[in-house]
Amino acid sequence: MRKRIIIGTGLLLVLMAIAFLDGVFGRPILTVLAILGMTLQAQREFFSMSGVVQRGPIVLAQAAAAAAFAGRWLAPTKTQDAKTAMILVGLMLGLMFANLMVATYRLQKVGEAKTRSMMDASFSLFAFVYVAIPMGFLQEIAMRHGVAFAALMVLVSKCGDMGGYLVGSKIGKHRVMPNVSPKKSWEGSVGGLILTLFVLIVAQKYGVAPFRRWGSLEILVFGLSMNVATQTGDFAESMIKRCFAVKDSGDILPTFGGALDILDSLIFAMPVAAFFTCMID
Repeated sequence: MRKRIIIGTGLLLVLMAIAFLDGVFGRPILTVLAILGMTLQAQREFFSMSGVVQRGPIVLAQAAAAAAFAGRWLAPTKTQDAKTAMILVGLMLGLMFANLMVATYRLQKVGEAKTRSMMDASFSLFAFVYVAIPMGFLQEIAMRHGVAFAALMVLVSKCGDMGGYLVGSKIGKHRVMPNVSPKKSWEGSVGGLILTLFVLIVAQKYGVAPFRRWGSLEILVFGLSMNVATQTGDFAESMIKRCFAVKDSGDILPTFGGALDILDSLIFAMPVAAFFTCMID
């Protein structure tokens, strides 16, 4: 526990330094690069777990992720929403087409088993949709509302983890899905929700935009939605790891696991955060 706190504190200091430097630059360039780096690492971990070794599907997924981030960064402000949507949809369709072509070429040229070839193509598309697109929403939040607000959204999504761990480790007795994630309890889920709402109420009280214009009902619905999304992301990644029979997706940070283990709670939460802040703001 002490080691986890020390490493978490060090990571927080690094993120604060990145936010400070982005403030100096006037644009969240380091933040976006950090998000992209974690996204690419999470994709690599997913391919490692799933057993994909062919370079084609891996390169396609990572190139699509990098292009999506770069496209959003370069999109003009006045047309950013439409262009971002067009870029993401276009990349998804392009990746699907490229994956099918690669799979077809491998069947024709190498004569590999059909199942493995199509599985690799499916994993490549899944790695883009499951990891890159949700992290693209985090980039959108950082560019639209600033690095500090994006960091707050990450904190809110992690409140489900922190509250769940603190409460669940003490009084958690009733397991939510023991076959998927044996340590997660209903008591911990309630603790995570309470911590999420507490952070949002504090943010509203101190006038954090756009929360200062929200009412109590909006805060309640947003907090509940973020908490459900966070826990869904945790269970989804746990299910993937169970399917591939691994404990952690990687080992980039001791006690925390890999990049995908760190991002799991953000994967469903960031689209929710972007939707609420766009619709209610």
